[in-house]
Amino acid sequence: MFEAFDMPEDLPKGVLMGEAFMTDVVQYNTKDRWLEEMDKHLNRPEWFEKGLYGFVFTDQTQYALPIPCKGRLNFFDVDIYTSKGHNLRFFAGPEHQ
Repeated sequence: MFEAFDMPEDLPKGVLMGEAFMTDVVQYNTKDRWLEEMDKHLNRPEWFEKGLYGFVFTDQTQYALPIPCKGRLNFFDVDIYTSKGHNLRFFAGPEHQ
């Protein structure tokens, strides 16, 4: 599966690796812009289709230890109780701020 993205097969799965803030959404209407920003979206040139969207993230933080979490498609809220009794809450949208 990951060979299409040139990603290693041993990437951790089923964990949160870090967090970031989504600050913008970019729409790619021209192949020129798609090609100019390949270092940002990391997709192959031949995958361009007019109207694709890309998300811009800032303030990325990698956790010292991965946090086990079952994933889902799309953005989703996370509510995890740690082994030390701490409640970790992460929200997917601004309506929770």
